[in-house]
Amino acid sequence: MSEVPENLKILLVEDDRTMRQIEIHALKKIGYTDVIQAANGDEAIQILQQEHSIHIIISDWNMPQKGGLELLTWVRADKKLKELPFIMATGQADKRHEKQAVDAGVTGFLVKPFADDELKLTLKRAFGVDTEEFKDVESISRFGTSGKVKLKIAHIQITDHLVLGVLKYLIDKGELKANHFELEPICMSGWNPVAKSLEKGIVDGACILAPLAMDLYSVGSPIKLVLLSHKNGSVAVRTKNKKYGKSFKEFFRQSSFLIPHKMSIHHILSHLFLKQIGLNPSMQKGAEYDVEFEVAPPINMPEFLKTNTNNSGFMVAEPIGTLAVESNIASYQFLSGEIWENHPCCAVVMQKDFIDNYTDAMFEFTRLLVKAGKFIATHPDDAAKIAVEFLDPDKTVGLTVPILKKVLTDQNGITTDDLYPVVADLDTMQQYMVKEMGIGNAINIDEFVDLRFADNACDMGLADFRPSFLHFSKEEILTILNKNFAKADKDETDDIVDRIENINQIEPNLIQHSNIKEELNSAQEGKYLTFFLDREEYGITIRNIREIIGMMAITHVPRTPNYVKGVINLRGKVIPVMDLRIKFGMESIEYSDRTCILVVEVPSEREKHNVQIGVIVDSVSEVLNVKKEDIEANPKFGVSLDTEAILGMAKIGERVRILLDIEKALSVQK
Repeated sequence: MSEVPENLKILLVEDDRTMRQIEIHALKKIGYTDVIQAANGDEAIQILQQEHSIHIIISDWNMPQKGGLELLTWVRADKKLKELPFIMATGQADKRHEKQAVDAGVTGFLVKPFADDELKLTLKRAFGVDTEEFKDVESISRFGTSGKVKLKIAHIQITDHLVLGVLKYLIDKGELKANHFELEPICMSGWNPVAKSLEKGIVDGACILAPLAMDLYSVGSPIKLVLLSHKNGSVAVRTKNKKYGKSFKEFFRQSSFLIPHKMSIHHILSHLFLKQIGLNPSMQKGAEYDVEFEVAPPINMPEFLKTNTNNSGFMVAEPIGTLAVESNIASYQFLSGEIWENHPCCAVVMQKDFIDNYTDAMFEFTRLLVKAGKFIATHPDDAAKIAVEFLDPDKTVGLTVPILKKVLTDQNGITTDDLYPVVADLDTMQQYMVKEMGIGNAINIDEFVDLRFADNACDMGLADFRPSFLHFSKEEILTILNKNFAKADKDETDDIVDRIENINQIEPNLIQHSNIKEELNSAQEGKYLTFFLDREEYGITIRNIREIIGMMAITHVPRTPNYVKGVINLRGKVIPVMDLRIKFGMESIEYSDRTCILVVEVPSEREKHNVQIGVIVDSVSEVLNVKKEDIEANPKFGVSLDTEAILGMAKIGERVRILLDIEKALSVQK
């Protein structure tokens, strides 16, 4: 058959209802509307036995009752159906599973997450229609108009690949000079086209998931890893559809958890996290598994989490997680750097023949990429502006400068000023995948990684090198889980933390410079975190709140005022801590399990930037939305604090809260 039948009738077999709807929507977008749905292989067989006008089957791999591979085997064994085109649309993206499907007689293989154009091409190829794959990529012309070698590098629209865009920008602006190459970044619709372009030699190199590159290498693709494109940079979030309390194990049990690709650091860290809290996660489906991993397009993950109550969370590169939190769909669970500090993720991978034939260009390319990475770290404002144009030129993704700046400056977020590929880290990644997860094939990492270029480009001294630390023990994972609450009675505090993060973590600059600011007796309306000191309830605008943590070890600092309790080490950052009761002249009390440290951010007279200070309070209460009509002028008496530090009194219902100007409150002398 050399053309797609008119009025194509498709049998779509997919157990996840939300994924099924997204695939139906994608089929409609490319012109196919006659779709029959089945939730598993058994349902599909019943339909096939009754409906004889189906032209093609698109099936998921992992399903209850009967999976896609079993369905394919049944179809190929049926005399009437054995020639029926069959596309396997699956998250099982490693080459070993692809070979299984090919050996069983699959017509096409579509790896999740896939884009509309991939779906359209795969459908056409299933009916023998000639297609131009990578039609947007010109055939390789080795030299550009300048006479320099043309360097084609594939990437996708994520912050992880920003070094490529910044390098292109700096070269075009003349701030960096490339003597040996012309850079041509090629943006592709997803990981699968990037992988195929490498595999088929369509591009000279790519920014690609390191585990995915390893899988390509394991089946003979002549590629070499020469540099990382970033470290850290991903986030795990959990749904707000159900209560998250002390029984966190039960929260995730019998649920699905979304990842962007099977061969990814997101899959590895999510698996490690769930395994260490006592669950048995897998991409396979069955009663023996507690959590099912589902591959989903990153841009659709928040909607999946919102509409499918069986989805407990997802892990993905930023800023998708932050957008879900801001939309009140999800709460933060952990940043990837908390579990594996300075971990590899995406790598710069090159064709071996390009390396061999254009060695001077390779040395120069990697040197300039390292410079671009350092530019991002030292100029986040400029890098965020470049990112919007590079990653979202058609304004379809919805990226903004404030969001990207937040991602680039997050203390535990993406880092681009250390791109050195540590072989031991890559091997740790591989060993966990192969031995603990049973995916992929072991390769010789030393042969896969070509360190000549990184050794030359990075030129790192001991002061620049950031070692990685994998926190994989059960105790370390539990510490991460419990960092926002210590006991069940602090669940309310954890929810408050979530709500503060929803507002603050996403776009602090937008919040600080928005037009919602209106003054009434120097007080601002808006959201306030309220807390108790003695019998009085106070409020601080959430614009000053950065985090709430339980009590932790405080290192005493000699010769400081009595209200300064010392300093804490908060994820590598030293923060001074003061007791607000003592600061306000109240009686000191023994700390309890409800005592909290509020990490606030205030301007510093000596520093050019804001500083963070920890303040100890008796307990937190709630987040209030205070309107200007709720605020009354400062009292002349009746409170224990100098009224200069008071913005006003918020009267809501029968209770009165004292709204603080935290900057002035911390400067009050006692």
